[in-house]
Amino acid sequence: MDKDFGQKTGASCSKTNALSEKGTKSIYYEKHADIRKPATKLGYRHSGEPEWNGELTDLVCKHRNDEQEIKTDIGEHHITHLTIDGDCHLSLVEITPHVTHLRLQNTSAVGSLETFTSLKKLELCRIDLSLEWPGLLANSLDELRVIDCNMKTLPSWFEKLKRLKALRISCSEEHYRSLQSIPEVVIKLTSLEVLGLSNNGVRQIPDSLGSLKSLKKLDLNRNPIEVLPESITALGSLQELNLSRCKISQLPESLGSLTSLKKLDLSSNPIEVLPESITALSSIEELDLTYCKISQLPESLGSLTLLRELAISMNPIEVLPEPITALSLLEELNPSHCYIRQLPESFIQLQKLKVLRITCYSKPSDNMFPNIFNFSGHQTVPEVITKLNSLEELDLSNDQINELPDSFIQLQKLKVLRITGVSKLSIPHGLQTFPEVVTKLTSLEELDLSNHQINELPDSLGSLKSLKKLNLFGNPFEVLPESITSLSSLEELDLSRCKISQLPESFIQLQKLKVMRITGYFELSKISSDTFGNFKLHGLQTFPEVVTKLTSLEELDLSSNGINELPDSFIQLQKLKVLGITGCSQLSDDMFSYSFLFHGLQTFPEVVTKLTSLEELDLSGNRIKELPDSNNLDGKEDDILWTDQVNDTNEDTDDDNEIYDDILTEEQAKKLLEASSDEEEFHGF
Repeated sequence: MDKDFGQKTGASCSKTNALSEKGTKSIYYEKHADIRKPATKLGYRHSGEPEWNGELTDLVCKHRNDEQEIKTDIGEHHITHLTIDGDCHLSLVEITPHVTHLRLQNTSAVGSLETFTSLKKLELCRIDLSLEWPGLLANSLDELRVIDCNMKTLPSWFEKLKRLKALRISCSEEHYRSLQSIPEVVIKLTSLEVLGLSNNGVRQIPDSLGSLKSLKKLDLNRNPIEVLPESITALGSLQELNLSRCKISQLPESLGSLTSLKKLDLSSNPIEVLPESITALSSIEELDLTYCKISQLPESLGSLTLLRELAISMNPIEVLPEPITALSLLEELNPSHCYIRQLPESFIQLQKLKVLRITCYSKPSDNMFPNIFNFSGHQTVPEVITKLNSLEELDLSNDQINELPDSFIQLQKLKVLRITGVSKLSIPHGLQTFPEVVTKLTSLEELDLSNHQINELPDSLGSLKSLKKLNLFGNPFEVLPESITSLSSLEELDLSRCKISQLPESFIQLQKLKVMRITGYFELSKISSDTFGNFKLHGLQTFPEVVTKLTSLEELDLSSNGINELPDSFIQLQKLKVLGITGCSQLSDDMFSYSFLFHGLQTFPEVVTKLTSLEELDLSGNRIKELPDSNNLDGKEDDILWTDQVNDTNEDTDDDNEIYDDILTEEQAKKLLEASSDEEEFHGF
């Protein structure tokens, strides 16, 4: 099977993308010039006739409703992947003998397929399957994908596909559950090795499914299946079984008969108890039990000696059984959001473990205060974790960890470390200082220490030369050390909801930075019975000029800051694809007016219209009253996010004091006061 077929031609019909694999040339041939942009890298003549250099292997024909043919001689090129989107009336006979992958979507003009003599994989998206298919080469077709065709059963021509090895019929949300049962015609395709019927309305698995003796992969996820029949155990060749997001509450004991099974996904089912027979799955390598209702794992789980990945997150499990440490080949373990309070000392035996995720879950207290939570997370990092020397990814997010042991330095292979704090607590929580030991993990590529109480960053932070992603969201530090600009590999940086007001000029050294988020927030304190308290905006007060020199930026979010204009130098950010600069409103401390102070843009920044790579623009919450000429927006109007505060055309607003006329009712104000009265800080509106 070519597992990349869906990726190359697009797994859904929402977009049709030209291919960009290394060594592959691809081209769009579309009706309108303004949607040809992906192909301009290869070149277009103004006449609408495409030109290219080198070998062309992929062709996308989209929405061409006239009779004009492609005049350029494409027959010289070996087109192997062809997509026809819409009723394209093109002469393609010269290229069809080489086409192995064909995608048809949104078209009623199917035509003959007899010239596609090399066709191996066919994808049909939003097609009327009742159409006749003259020349369908059933003897050569290996794989068929049917997406969003909105049918209750399958047409008779499916019976021709005797040699079909892979059949996938799926639906997106808008065509949800179109296939109500597994059609009998599917059972007759005895050469099938892969069957995917995800996101349909199948409620029952027929006993006849067991006759598909060659089946290696069965995907029935997102179907309202309640019972797994005994007959499924007749699929002796089955290697992968996906039953996630069904309604299965009980598993048959005979499940253990699937001794060839390597991957089993039972996530998001109301399963409470695992049958002992599951431990007979002697070939199992990946087991996903996420989001079930399992409270206890069987002791015999340790007999699955080939298991490499085990996911048990979002289950009410309080104890990991000791035998789990006998899984000597285990590389990934995810018991996140369970009630586990400690790890057994024998955990040290899992020396091949590369990925460990242990995030905590908020378990309601049994006492009289239902709004108080007992956190099952660890106060300190279990010492045994620091002895797992093969760890490459460690996630302890939402645990109330307040320090890291010195032995943490032993994790020298660690590439990803996430230890986020618990947000929305009025009590001090999490790390109070930046753990110095982290700066000695020289292989670290991603670090997330968001939502802690870190008020100062060490100079040694700059020693993390391999770091690509740094997330310090929600920490109260006010100053960035100069050493942060020594992070020469940094590509993504999140400093949102911190208290920094400016960026150092040396920020210009971060020339690999692609994503940067620095959003502000309001702090509320000194609440009393006659006032809401004092408000302070934490964030950038003006636009930092140094940002415009970070020319590799592709995503920039400076929302909820004190920025009221963009400099002309912003035009230098020509690689920018996503830009967010939302405004924000600050509740005044006058208990009787309940009015808002405004921070944000007053006019649409003209310089934005010159960012030709921009794909997403969010200027919501500002006071922009007028858009520039639509010609300048160049088709970006649909990508601009607006809210009810953007087009504020009320001419009676007090521009001198920048106060909205939006007034809270007394009842709304009281609710707001009650919600914040127990907190020292109130973050944002």
